Amino acid sequence: MLHFRIYFSFILIFSLTFGANAQLPITHLYACKIDNINSDKWQLDKIQFLSNDNRDGYNNQPFLIDPETILFVQRKITELNTDIYSCNLQTKEKHRVTFSKGSEYSPRIYPLKNKVISAVYVPEFDSTIQSLIGIDFETGDHVINFLDHHGKIGYYRHLNAKQWVTFIVDEPHILAVCDEDTDTRNVFASNIGRTMEVIDVNKVLFVHKILEDNWILKEYNVKEGKAKIIAKMPTKTEDFFRLSNGDFICGNGSKILKWEDTNQIWKEILDFSEYQITNINRIAVKQNTLVFVNVVQ
Repeated sequence: MLHFRIYFSFILIFSLTFGANAQLPITHLYACKIDNINSDKWQLDKIQFLSNDNRDGYNNQPFLIDPETILFVQRKITELNTDIYSCNLQTKEKHRVTFSKGSEYSPRIYPLKNKVISAVYVPEFDSTIQSLIGIDFETGDHVINFLDHHGKIGYYRHLNAKQWVTFIVDEPHILAVCDEDTDTRNVFASNIGRTMEVIDVNKVLFVHKILEDNWILKEYNVKEGKAKIIAKMPTKTEDFFRLSNGDFICGNGSKILKWEDTNQIWKEILDFSEYQITNINRIAVKQNTLVFVNVVQ
């Protein structure tokens, strides 16, 4: 039996590997406004609970299109598959984007066409397939196949016109630069966390799980083929986010932490314990808007 701690670290990987009908954790989505986003101690302006309509279901993988609009995936306990939703944080109006028979994960706006959502797609009856597709934002139709010959894609980031950085579900899990046109892939890391970020067309941030108690945030230079260490992550933390000013933040229990490069420590900048939030993982920021996921069970 998988240990409880491993189950939560890799729940989405397992759910994608074993199909859309696999058990998903109960997760809640929150959105916040921060008064002083560039300071060392954040002041919370307001907090919104975005999962009231799905308290016992799966609400995850938020992506901020702009400070007032997010994409995320949701699965209610009465449903078999995950779908993509959007939410306006001002009006609190939600819109279901996809109605497919399969499951979609990890929605993001495709940088080259702002009316297209990129997402990982798992067909209804074939969990051996995890491809990267494009979805029409207005109709929810699948309109582009970006990558479908590179194995089981779990997570991804767009690198440049025809290349993507992909987390490929394998043993061990690997990070690779995949090309749409040539179907080639360049593997540059293994034993990695689920979160990655592309700084520019040449640099990729990721968490390297060197040992069980030693997870390191690294920056990989695609052109040079070299990686450098940025920071040691807090224990069992694989999700991070790079702010527009270059600072790094992560969730840890009920807290948001920021990396202090001068002192080489993660410093608390916000605490949500009074809201019964105890397990923050995925986070995203756009201007003064913070969104995050709290794993309930």
